[in-house]
Amino acid sequence: MRKVKLEICSGTSCHLMGSFDLNQVVNNLKPQYKEHLEISVIPCLGECGEGPNIRFNGILYTQVTPERLKKMIIQSTQK
Repeated sequence: MRKVKLEICSGTSCHLMGSFDLNQVVNNLKPQYKEHLEISVIPCLGECGEGPNIRFNGILYTQVTPERLKKMIIQSTQK
């Protein structure tokens, strides 16, 4: 299985809107999910008013909650 690319925005707006919580989700994942991810933290995804933002397999997602991110990761590893 190929790895899923996950980019988490760490810009000021996203940080204030909860990107730290998204990083915590990734840090607390079970190894069986984490091994399928290529994770990077990037400075900005350009949607500062809609954060926190991620790019998941090349698709930009805005207003991402920790629950939504965890669900996305789990679903992507079950394919």
